[in-house]
Amino acid sequence: MISEVFLLLAGHESSLFPSGPVLHPNFAPLLHPGEQQCLESLAVIAWRYRRISAACNRLLGNPSRYVTTVAATLTQFLKSEYQALVVDTEAKVLLRDPDLVASGSFVPLSSIRAIFSPWDAPFAVLIALVEQLENEETWRPGPLIDLLLTRAHTGVQRISQIMSSLAIAVQRVWRTQLG
Repeated sequence: MISEVFLLLAGHESSLFPSGPVLHPNFAPLLHPGEQQCLESLAVIAWRYRRISAACNRLLGNPSRYVTTVAATLTQFLKSEYQALVVDTEAKVLLRDPDLVASGSFVPLSSIRAIFSPWDAPFAVLIALVEQLENEETWRPGPLIDLLLTRAHTGVQRISQIMSSLAIAVQRVWRTQLG
């Protein structure tokens, strides 16, 4: 089942979660309530990641170079940060890392959940961002930069870093266009 969890976290669909982040009813009786809760929490992260990735792919086709810059920068960030975490965590499991694999053979779902929990808040904010980008017909660089910088003002450092890097990317494109 752990391989199914990593596939899910990597953005693939799963028979465990056929419609969103709710566990298939046939599997629920086979799991301890704590396992079910951990699986569903991981599924929420995976579901959000899949939604963000799909939105970025759609936004890459947007006629605005500023919106495509946001989508491309966000896609690259997800690849270098989130996807790398999925691969690194799976590698630790396969190598039986003692910090992750209990007694050399058992991987607690709560440990996997703890590793990916820092993505809860950023993914929730990023979904709202990509939805807002998709809902607007056109984005001029000034309002888009203002939106990103406003969203960067938060108490969550990772969200602030992501939004700031997106704003900087749009500013670079804008300055290039002006120059």
